[in-house]
Amino acid sequence: MRFHPLLLASSLVSLLPLVSQAQTTSHFYVGAGANLLTNAPFGSKIWPRRVGPSLTAGWQFTPRLAVQASAAYQWDKDVYSDTHLYSTPTSPVPTFFIRTIDSRYSFLTIPVLLRYTFSSSAEGLQFDALGGVTLVHTRLRTTYSAAPDVPNFPFDYTSSDTRVNLTLGPAVRYAISPKIELMANGLVSAIVSDSRDFNDRLFLNVLVGAQYNFGSH
Repeated sequence: MRFHPLLLASSLVSLLPLVSQAQTTSHFYVGAGANLLTNAPFGSKIWPRRVGPSLTAGWQFTPRLAVQASAAYQWDKDVYSDTHLYSTPTSPVPTFFIRTIDSRYSFLTIPVLLRYTFSSSAEGLQFDALGGVTLVHTRLRTTYSAAPDVPNFPFDYTSSDTRVNLTLGPAVRYAISPKIELMANGLVSAIVSDSRDFNDRLFLNVLVGAQYNFGSH
């Protein structure tokens, strides 16, 4: 019976690599980059493409599976003027005035995705499949002004729109060090609710940036 402690010790030693692998597989990562959005409400007919900063945070819980969330922000503006006639009962002779319309757009895109990696190796080039949902929140503020001054000017108009979309797409990552990876992904999202104000029910969301991995992976 003396060999039982030896067998137990040898069994524990043999399990250490597996325990170590399980501990190093799970880790958090963060990323930053530039995001391209190809379609959104309100301004989609004016600006079909918008570029803005993006941040990503994720947790890899197996060698192949991770969950991540990103937040990208884009903004745009459009200013134009036109000429109108104005008259009142006390001044029946019409006069011209210039109306200026200043429109400001903002777009917040939040993809929440599951990432599947086709290779379990943490080195070199890796290819991923991404899937989940993307929240798109847009806001439009338009200011109307006139010169010379006329009644009812200036005034503002504000509207917003929030949509939840189904998202799928490929991704590629390249490790330039044990902690840092370059990444790029292309997400295609389908609007599952009313597509009012959109040019199309599908839009593309492209992210290019870098990622930092905490711990060993």
